[in-house]
Amino acid sequence: MQKTAGKKTIFRIRNLYVELMAAVAVAGIAMAALCLLLFWGTNRFIASAWAKQNIMQPKNVSTIADFQEYVTQNGLASTNAAQMDLWVRKHPYVVIGVQMNGSYTYDSSIYGYTNDISVSFVRSDPSEFTIYHINFTDGTARVYYYGYFEDQMQTWMYRIAVMFSILVMMILLLLMIRKKIRYIHELNDDIHILEGGNLEFEVPIRGKDELASLAESLNAMRRALSQQMENERSAMQANSKLVTALSHDLRTPLTTQMGYLEILKEHHYENSEEREHYLDKCLNTCNQIKLMSDRLFEYFLASGADRMTADGEDTQEIADAEDYDGLEVFMQLITEHTLLMEGNGFHFDIKEPEKKFLIHVNMNEICRVFNNIFSNLEKYADPQSPVRIIITQNEQQCSVSVENHIAAQKKGNESSKVGLESIRGLMRRQHGSAEVNSDRENFEIIISFPVILPQEEAPLG
Repeated sequence: MQKTAGKKTIFRIRNLYVELMAAVAVAGIAMAALCLLLFWGTNRFIASAWAKQNIMQPKNVSTIADFQEYVTQNGLASTNAAQMDLWVRKHPYVVIGVQMNGSYTYDSSIYGYTNDISVSFVRSDPSEFTIYHINFTDGTARVYYYGYFEDQMQTWMYRIAVMFSILVMMILLLLMIRKKIRYIHELNDDIHILEGGNLEFEVPIRGKDELASLAESLNAMRRALSQQMENERSAMQANSKLVTALSHDLRTPLTTQMGYLEILKEHHYENSEEREHYLDKCLNTCNQIKLMSDRLFEYFLASGADRMTADGEDTQEIADAEDYDGLEVFMQLITEHTLLMEGNGFHFDIKEPEKKFLIHVNMNEICRVFNNIFSNLEKYADPQSPVRIIITQNEQQCSVSVENHIAAQKKGNESSKVGLESIRGLMRRQHGSAEVNSDRENFEIIISFPVILPQEEAPLG
């Protein structure tokens, strides 16, 4: 499985569930192997001569002595089967048979003796039993004794072996997952560091499982938040510079406007023609102020709607976009503006491609782009030099290049670049771009759009 986060890629070849199941399987196999080994050792130990001599034999001797004491204390006769059954029940790993004068008076393998018993464990193979002489109230009897203390010891040693093997399995399992648990605690501590605002902290990535993927996701989130905060700081600085520049640009015409209004208020003019001249000046400065304020709002609208990713790609879809004949749209907008400007002395050299192409754009926003471009031409272009407009197109994109010679004498205040910023923002919304090339004498702006090539008509017949 492949997971992509930020600028790094983790190829997850392991899975926490698989790792846990593998750890449990390894621990289980180790437990089973250890348990079998302990069972084997237990059987070997119980079957050894040492165990028989030092454990089993003393146990048998003490047990038969306990039986003699029980018989003596309770004054049992060799025929008191019920009383002897009580003793046998307290010693489940013992089998005894009592024989008095050649006849069996008690057999613990059947818990009581009757003349109707045809099968008796004691009498089936008496050679397996040890014979002791026990004194009863009715005489001395032969007691056939067999102790199953090997089974008792085996049962207890098997239980101990199983519990020890389970303990070893748990220890092995904890040792195998301890590294992951420790990494989880470390990730928890790293998250607290990020919560504290330290976005420069790099979360360590260990392994190639879900925890490593989580660590990479945390780093990607940290980088995204850091980039977002940096973008916000840059935007605040840019807006601050913009407001500062525009406040200067607005202050100049406002000061001029106030001067003209004071002249008119104080009637410092000689005739009506001079008064009309000052009124025209006031209107011109009002238009300048209006133009700059419109561009200010346009800039903030374009910048606010233009939500960019950290890699500089537009994430917002074009609102109310449609498919248009790109060449027809461009020529219509160019013609509308050039007709007016030619009346003011401008000249244009226009080149267009031969093939048609389609573009997917918002018409209102494209009109605003061309309004800004030709507004800059009116303010800064030299009417004595022709304005060159070239429309080019290939399979991927189409471009409109507008190049002009910069007028030697400024027609207004120094540009605050608001119009260009607005063009860039609007073009990004169209998934296009705006490129500016300028020097002291020439200025060129190139706007580019992705194109949709028209489908060729199918041949008839």
